[in-house]
Amino acid sequence: MFHPLFGYSLQKGAKIIAIADLVIVFLSTTLRFVVYDVQEFQEYEIETEYITTNETAADSQFNGTEIATHDSAAAANLTAHILEILKQSNKAVEEQHEHYLALTIATLVITGVIYILYMCLEVWLCRLLMRASNNRDGSACKTWFWVRLCVTMVILMFSIVGIATLKHDWVDWVLEPLNLYRIYELIVINEFKREIAATSGRVKLRA
Repeated sequence: MFHPLFGYSLQKGAKIIAIADLVIVFLSTTLRFVVYDVQEFQEYEIETEYITTNETAADSQFNGTEIATHDSAAAANLTAHILEILKQSNKAVEEQHEHYLALTIATLVITGVIYILYMCLEVWLCRLLMRASNNRDGSACKTWFWVRLCVTMVILMFSIVGIATLKHDWVDWVLEPLNLYRIYELIVINEFKREIAATSGRVKLRA
């Protein structure tokens, strides 16, 4: 008879999975958040440096033009015209900088909210599986199984799309084996659910 834990207690294995899931998710999501946060900050610094360089170059160009044309009869008009162009250019650059800053902040906020919601989901799943293991609650075990299956399917879908479009970075490849672990734990909990049903004769209804 097939036994995913090679004879080890499925009930105890479910407890280990519940705790391991929480630890793994915390470490993996923290790694993603920190890495992408650092990347976003570096991109913002590059953008800021680029804008500053352009502004400095524009000012230098303006000063050089003013010096070269100060003896000309049309120097005043030309200087005013160039000054107006530079003002418009600087205004556009500043608006672009503000837009990029707002986009960066919004991205970080949205990422943080998703991170918190996902962690709340994982904590709930951990508590649910612990209860299913402690009380041999078939209903809780079944709920955990289907929720975890849905989450795993979504993650696998994003993973397949990332690989197909060559958008996987080193963090994705490092965390890719977790997908295999998710499939394995689903097999374990499914067997535990069947064991509960077999020993109790029916799936225990949640109180």
